[in-house]
Amino acid sequence: MVKRNNLLDIFKLILAVGVIFVHFPFEGPIGNFFASIGTTGVIVFFLISGYSCYKGENTDNSPTILRRTRRILNLTLVSVLIYLIFTIIEKATLGTIAEWASTYFTNPLFYLRLIVLGDFEFIHGDHLWFLLALLYGYLIMYLVEKKRLRKPLAIALPFLILLRIGMETYTNSFGADWHLSGNVLVGALPMLALGYFIHAKEESLLKIEGRYWISALILSYILMYYAVNNKAFGLDISQIFKVSTAALSFLCCLSYPTLIKDNLIAAFGRWGSLYIYVFHYLIGVLLKDIFMANGITGDFYSTHFPWIVVGVSLLFAALLALAETRLLPKLKHKANKA
Repeated sequence: MVKRNNLLDIFKLILAVGVIFVHFPFEGPIGNFFASIGTTGVIVFFLISGYSCYKGENTDNSPTILRRTRRILNLTLVSVLIYLIFTIIEKATLGTIAEWASTYFTNPLFYLRLIVLGDFEFIHGDHLWFLLALLYGYLIMYLVEKKRLRKPLAIALPFLILLRIGMETYTNSFGADWHLSGNVLVGALPMLALGYFIHAKEESLLKIEGRYWISALILSYILMYYAVNNKAFGLDISQIFKVSTAALSFLCCLSYPTLIKDNLIAAFGRWGSLYIYVFHYLIGVLLKDIFMANGITGDFYSTHFPWIVVGVSLLFAALLALAETRLLPKLKHKANKA
């Protein structure tokens, strides 16, 4: 992949918006499909993260992994703090803060689920499992580099992918606790490893013409649409096609790295996608509280509301991205001069 793949950056933006429809869905087959794009987006984000962990066959990739780990750690701590403050204010306003605190903080199982499974339900932050799983995943990839375990990881990769598909199929089909699949071992590591080895084998993979990847991707999207709206033998097998769609989407973007020139949307996708993912749920919960306090009920929340959350999330992410790319460098420059 070239230094900046604008097609991939734009695709990241589309997928980040899709994640919003996972948590604030609208009804019908199209709504289900949009939500599945969001699920695919999470997989692609893991693929990109794993891809970025690899720099070369004879290169020690551990310093690169550590740099990425520090960034995600900082974002995780800030995100959890913001969500915690919001939840405390919300519970205090509702007069339920004592009940909330006793429900979670006096329960030993709460801490186990938080640490092992990334269960952030107590602060309206279920989606933050992604950040914790990514941190754990980076630590595993760091050990793979330091202990020279690339070959064992390559051997384990097919089984890890099957584990993810199997566990997702089980939880979605039988209504089991989704945290069984939303964790580092099932949710993150298989896709991190896949992205890592896609980079390692990129030269061979890209010998296949892009039009073949595109044809396979179109078929995968069609099958995913059917699978999310129809169960086969009572099972939700859509995870098979979500994984294939994510991998094929990524390979298509790698096949056309210079297709799109630098533009504002691509830049926003690069800097804003993660912010959309992290903060959209906070925005949605806050907006819902406001609307419900003003007596708005009914179909509004499955029709217009998801698009409102999308609009506000895009604006908020744009402001944060602007601060990171323009304001923060200026402040650092002034601090260094001083």
